[in-house]
Amino acid sequence: MKLYPILGLTILLSACAANSEFPRAAAADWPAGTIETAEGVFQVPLGQDKNGCMMYQTKIPGAKTTQVIKYRKKDGSFTMNRAEADCPAVADQD
Repeated sequence: MKLYPILGLTILLSACAANSEFPRAAAADWPAGTIETAEGVFQVPLGQDKNGCMMYQTKIPGAKTTQVIKYRKKDGSFTMNRAEADCPAVADQD
């Protein structure tokens, strides 16, 4: 019987956490330059890094996705490896 209040609180908190705004937003509300890579899977632009390379993040309406930065390759696919991206060369870090 002592577990019921804890169980109820856990369910309540998990429902609030699942109600995050961005993943449930309609794709039409996402920034200009958003690219649909598969049915219902979108690459949303985040802005450019310090070298001018556009960064993207995968979003699926109504679902949680990994929070990683991706870059676009010459063939149009996406990669997490900046060195594979079709972007300006990385400036020397001296």
